[in-house]
Amino acid sequence: MRTTTKIQNAKTPQKLRKANERFKKPERFHEPEKLFDEYWRMGELAMMFGQAGVGKSILAVQVADALARGRALDGFRMPAGMRRVLYVDLKMSDRQFQMRYSRRAGPGVYPPYETYRFADNLYRDRPDSPEELCDWLEEVLPKSGVLAVVIDDISSVGRSSGDTRGLLAVMRRLRRLAERQRIGILVLADAAEPGKSGLVSEADLRRTRMLCSAADSVFAIGHHPQRPGQRYIVQTRSANAPIFWTTYNAPICVIEKDEKAMLRFGFDDRFSPYISPDELTLIRRVKGARNAGITFREIEAKFGISKSQAARLMKKWTPAMGAETWEVASDECQVASEEASPEGVGVHACVSESDGSEDVSREDAKSQSEAGGVGVPACVSESDVSEEVSRKDAKSQSEAGGVGVPACVSESENDGSEEVSCKDAKSQSEVAGDEWRVASEETRSREPAVPRRRRIRELTRRLNAAGTEMFIESENTIGQPEVWYQIDSKGNYVRYRRRLYAVNADVIGRSPYLPV
Repeated sequence: MRTTTKIQNAKTPQKLRKANERFKKPERFHEPEKLFDEYWRMGELAMMFGQAGVGKSILAVQVADALARGRALDGFRMPAGMRRVLYVDLKMSDRQFQMRYSRRAGPGVYPPYETYRFADNLYRDRPDSPEELCDWLEEVLPKSGVLAVVIDDISSVGRSSGDTRGLLAVMRRLRRLAERQRIGILVLADAAEPGKSGLVSEADLRRTRMLCSAADSVFAIGHHPQRPGQRYIVQTRSANAPIFWTTYNAPICVIEKDEKAMLRFGFDDRFSPYISPDELTLIRRVKGARNAGITFREIEAKFGISKSQAARLMKKWTPAMGAETWEVASDECQVASEEASPEGVGVHACVSESDGSEDVSREDAKSQSEAGGVGVPACVSESDVSEEVSRKDAKSQSEAGGVGVPACVSESENDGSEEVSCKDAKSQSEVAGDEWRVASEETRSREPAVPRRRRIRELTRRLNAAGTEMFIESENTIGQPEVWYQIDSKGNYVRYRRRLYAVNADVIGRSPYLPV
């Protein structure tokens, strides 16, 4: 009997897709949302590394809580809407986590500890075994509605201390999961202590440095080499955008615990919740001028500020502030704000000195006087500005310390009187400021002085190496606490004073005020 074999047809090759077919339609395309400023974006696998004890978990929990609440950290660009965030903690137990985010309530208060209240959209869970992390995430994420995942940390997933290949396979699987689920995943990794330079780099990861190749964005947190007790956060890799946060402008932060028992990072003055409108406008103008290729020397001549002050303002700039676009054409330039600020910073016209025919309106002159004279000098005629500078304007100019270029006011009377120079105008504003200052001092001298004792909890808070809360009254020249307070197990305040060879401790009782 003849046997016949069925020949299967070979599979037809898959049709190749053109590059243009890979693009989305313009109306459907949008830039990935920034989950944590330039460090981490939606749909990315980001990696944060640093040596043990530097504060990686503290920063990760702070970012996760901010995303869950829909409130951006001050000065950073983050989403405004609330979202579900999953924090996969593979290191700390529930008791350790509660102790970290609790504080002693104070003497005679029950319960003795206060615990921080996290956002309801923040979840903290883990798989039964760290090796089952990827399988557990693929099972949980599709039905949970989670849009951001934080894994602390990736070294716990490895089956052994030297299982670098296994960790690399986990990183690649997490990256595919982030792309498929369209979520953001942040992975934490331990690193060794930096070298002699004291600056963090990917070389501190040693053998696990190859994990950076599987991540879309990589950034590090390390101890500041010149400021004891402070940290800085710097980018090392970014696949979807240029690196912005470098060692030149990296955010500087310090660990602190607020009044709600939240262990968090407090950032430098650039990320303070409030910047005066005048300073914010000047920062935007300096940034816009630098983007247009204008040097600090030219900025000094245009804005009337020193080169060192312009450099300091440039360092304060963050992407969340925006910048002004400079369009320079022949003898005149126009400055248009890219992003309208809540204070209503509008469009300012820069009038050249050769063109004296155009008048500056009274509103523009008032805005320049309120801004402390910041901007390009303009010639203002007396007929347009007839009102005298009020006491409030004189106060703002005196407090500004003469920052900016004073306006040149010319008299347009029929008899043709001489022009008032910029120097005279500046001296007049200084005299007005002195008169206001003298009047305010006389008013204050008539008011009775009310003594106010300072509370211990109003001092600067910091945690020591054991995680105990300290209230620092003074520090020495190298940044070490010289006089500080702590609360003992009985609820009493203890005052510590650092001597040359010892530390003296005095129990001052339960009074919340500083000793006289």
